[in-house]
Amino acid sequence: MRAEVVKFESEHARDIIRRNIEEGLVAGVPTVSVDDAIKAWGSSPDAHTMLIDGIPACCAGIVDLGWRRGEAWTLVSSLFYANRKVCYRAIKGYLDDAISNCRYRRIQSVISLDLESGDRWMRHLGFEKEGVLRCFGPQGEDVSMFSRVKG
Repeated sequence: MRAEVVKFESEHARDIIRRNIEEGLVAGVPTVSVDDAIKAWGSSPDAHTMLIDGIPACCAGIVDLGWRRGEAWTLVSSLFYANRKVCYRAIKGYLDDAISNCRYRRIQSVISLDLESGDRWMRHLGFEKEGVLRCFGPQGEDVSMFSRVKG
């Protein structure tokens, strides 16, 4: 297995979404239009893709909200789950770097309440749960808000 991190390209996300739909992996399919999701993800100045043997396994980035605040996002595929440790390590390193190099003093992220593993995933990445945001998601669904803060 050859793993490498490259700059995010919209085609990486399209490939993951297409494969997730074909494989029935709904957790990795956006609940908004694919074009809207990719436009938002593409606004992350330093978004990245983890390639496993040249195939996109996951994409991650931070959308700059201003005032040294960011919104973290990830898009994962079945390749992510098959290579969980290397992908976790890369995403956690990316977040650690963004905080320690003072690009952000706060990074936040939301997870659908439908994802049972969401709390565990976010805590593994160093986030703390702040609470539930009612009617916040793109379909009006409730979500859990998590954050990492510097210091």
